[in-house]
Amino acid sequence: MNLNNFNRINIAAPDLMVICFDKKEEQIGTGRMYHYYSKEEVPFVNEYQLLKLMEDVMERINYPQASTVTRNYRDKSPVNTPVRKEKPEKVVGQEELLAHRGKLSTFVVYIQYRQNTTWQGDIVWVEQNVMKSFKSVLEMLKLMDNT
Repeated sequence: MNLNNFNRINIAAPDLMVICFDKKEEQIGTGRMYHYYSKEEVPFVNEYQLLKLMEDVMERINYPQASTVTRNYRDKSPVNTPVRKEKPEKVVGQEELLAHRGKLSTFVVYIQYRQNTTWQGDIVWVEQNVMKSFKSVLEMLKLMDNT
């Protein structure tokens, strides 16, 4: 992947993720996700699970910081209690992370902000060398689906 064409994307961002779609049946995409904090692939069986996995990574590294707290009906801990989490260390290098490819399509996702209970950032469709910005999770999913 020639990242020189993507001068706006921050490939050094801690929340950079590579999404590899391997199969699509009845409008449901399955595949693997990769990030800096695990050498193992993170499989997903649908787009909803993918979003949850991506959110979990961002929460774990606390980047980008969310501007709102997601409501949770199961957790009874006080809302305003700050929880100090130790940031995980990167275990995968940039070259290794960006080398993964999906059988159908591959996306490099950089989420710049988590504002208004959604995500804003950039997505690169690797096979076509196309970069687009998105202003919501729904818009990001539509960009992925249109490939």
